[in-house]
Amino acid sequence: MFKNYFKTAWRNLMKYKLYSFLNIAGLTIGILCSCLIFLYVTNELSYDNYNPLASRTYRINFFGKLGERAVNSAQTPAPAGPLFKTEMPQVEEMCRLKSNGRSIVKYENNSYNESNVLFADSSLFRVFNFPLLQGNAANALTEPNSAVMSVTMAKKYFGNNDAIGRSIKLDNDKLYKVTAVMKDIPANTHFKSDMFLSMSSLEDSREDNWGSANYSTYIVLKPGANIEQLSKTITQSFIKHFSAVLKQYLNTTWEEFTKSGNYARLELFPLQKIHLYSQIEDELDVNGDIKYVYIFSIVGILILALACINFINLTTARASKRGKEVGIRKVAGATRSGLAKQFLGECFFISILSWILALALAWLLLPLFNQLSGKQFSTGDIFSFQFLPVSFLITIVTGFLAGLYPALFLSSFTPVKVLKGAKETSHSKSLLRNGLVVFQFFITTVLLISAFVVYQQLEYIRNKNIGFNKEQVLVVNDAYLLNNNVQAFKQRLLQFPAVTNVSVANSLAISKEVNTTSIIKGRNLSTENTILINNIWTDADFVKTMGITIVQGRDVSNTNVSDSSAVLINEQLAKSFGYPSKPVIGQEIGMPEDEGKLTMYNIVGVMKDFNYGSLHSKIGPLVIFPNGYPNYINIKCKTTHIASLLSSLQTTWKEMAPDQPFSYYFLDEKFAQLYETENRIGKITGVFTVIAIIIACMGLLGLVTFMAEQRRKEIGIRKVLGAGIFTITSLMAKDFIKLVLISVVIAFPVAWFGMSKWLNDFAYRIEMEWWMFALIALAALVIALLTVSFQAIKAAIANPVESLKTE
Repeated sequence: MFKNYFKTAWRNLMKYKLYSFLNIAGLTIGILCSCLIFLYVTNELSYDNYNPLASRTYRINFFGKLGERAVNSAQTPAPAGPLFKTEMPQVEEMCRLKSNGRSIVKYENNSYNESNVLFADSSLFRVFNFPLLQGNAANALTEPNSAVMSVTMAKKYFGNNDAIGRSIKLDNDKLYKVTAVMKDIPANTHFKSDMFLSMSSLEDSREDNWGSANYSTYIVLKPGANIEQLSKTITQSFIKHFSAVLKQYLNTTWEEFTKSGNYARLELFPLQKIHLYSQIEDELDVNGDIKYVYIFSIVGILILALACINFINLTTARASKRGKEVGIRKVAGATRSGLAKQFLGECFFISILSWILALALAWLLLPLFNQLSGKQFSTGDIFSFQFLPVSFLITIVTGFLAGLYPALFLSSFTPVKVLKGAKETSHSKSLLRNGLVVFQFFITTVLLISAFVVYQQLEYIRNKNIGFNKEQVLVVNDAYLLNNNVQAFKQRLLQFPAVTNVSVANSLAISKEVNTTSIIKGRNLSTENTILINNIWTDADFVKTMGITIVQGRDVSNTNVSDSSAVLINEQLAKSFGYPSKPVIGQEIGMPEDEGKLTMYNIVGVMKDFNYGSLHSKIGPLVIFPNGYPNYINIKCKTTHIASLLSSLQTTWKEMAPDQPFSYYFLDEKFAQLYETENRIGKITGVFTVIAIIIACMGLLGLVTFMAEQRRKEIGIRKVLGAGIFTITSLMAKDFIKLVLISVVIAFPVAWFGMSKWLNDFAYRIEMEWWMFALIALAALVIALLTVSFQAIKAAIANPVESLKTE
């Protein structure tokens, strides 16, 4: 019996090749998408789960507000972690991490820029499960100037030679001895590091400074620890020490501080939630977002649902072709349940065939999927013992859901009717098929609108005037490597015909990481006069190089001696001084120092507000301070011959900083990196939209084919009576256009609600207008019309003799 069923299924596949292709293609696409999304989602949910202590590990976050500015940071003061470990019995272990920023690492004649270098306490390996291949975890980071490398970095610097005991030089002046080699950190960790340096090497890590928060602090709690009680204890301990800072720097008490609406507190945040649920400042790496996990999961389910609907429509469309087969089997004694099992088995057969094809496509498309998702999946992930059973289960469930209705529908045929050539139709079945088409185009329209809105927002970001000219600004990293030649290098660059301006600064005009500090309006230390501001320390050529507009006062000058203490502020900060109704120029700001002292600066100019951070956040108060540490050299170019300019730059660099790595990028590339997640979401949404359109069109093609088959004789009679191709095509198309219009009307409010939520993440955003929805409605109608017209015209031009010859 099963052999007969298999033969019948195979013959039907071969006999109706177009239907078979559409069925298998639809299910293959659906299974492929759902499996790849499952791979992505499970990876996102797995972050830091490899750590056996993950469920008991927490990071301490800092939350504060001063005036109108709030600071939400993933970093805490240096003494917080060690103190809590000593004072609180619930804390089993503690470890602090601190980024070294961009590091220049040298060994003999090899010198590289490294971005994943972290300082860590000696307890690192007791908090995080990073296995060592060489060395002793107990003392690897105990001594000052010790370093632990990943095996990949060790091979990069030392080849196959033993790394233990070798010395490397960091930033040209600090020697570190390699004491251990560890396995590469898993990719599903919320921070990346190829090298850990001993925390004892940092003098700042041993200072009792509660006034700045720049250490990522992790604690492991003992089993059964009371989280709520511990949070209160940590907060009370923090307030006690932070009150002394308020008294020293702001000349105020904790009571006066909080009475003004300000606050400062520490909170415990679970390690396993950091990657998806933490979106605060000073993260060690770019985190994911749980809402995108939900969105992709829903989209994966919907794509699979569309594939099932497509299968149902195509199967019922050719049901009439198998009517006589059903009639003969029933006359021969087959039961309805037996026939249902046969047709359901055929669906499982097609599903499994689609699953095999989907795995093959997943293997072929894996590099593209990695590029799209930003992950590093391998072939082993696809054929793993975790992925294969789940993907097969998805396939079986899909086959059952897709085949259940067609199996019940086909097995319900009445033998007498179908053997006489009558068609099995009912109003309820017609409503179901129409409902499925509406659902398909509802999903397709929602995805179309989403993709279009995301595209429009990204275009808005790319083209928005952010307040300065980021185009053709070349940034050279690590200016400090020039030592005393920074100014000489700058003057050499100004001699290049392609260079118009050069500026040296401690930070970029736009960056994910913004420096924050507090200033005092005037000379009176008080909470009311204190403002949290962002800051850039740079030379006098910064404004000219970046094309920033001065709206009041003047720019700083190299020739004016008094400008050594001159600063520029933006309009947001100027409003605190009464701008624009009151003059700001000539007023003073103070930088708090130890023992209540102030370093005073004079305001000489007000800059037009510019976006120095992401468009997700509103522009905050900003001060441009004089000089500072030389990290970056900003070069304004006016040439299209970039290769020639880069060659000249590199030659000059080698002359003035021999044996030092030359690193550069363009500022507009840095700007684009701020929206890497959004760009990826845009691409993924576009891909899903195209897939949904393809599957929906397959379903529509199946239904119009079914309708053409049902109305074959009617069309023949109309043609004999003189109806033209356009009339017949319009007759068949209008019913489907109505269905598409219904789906569009339902989709509009859903899409508007969803995209409004997404756009709310941006402080600067587009507004969704009526023409966007009208355009998408027109696009959906055109797509549906083209799909329907293909089969409708085919039916309209058919020879009426063929359809009427049995009458």
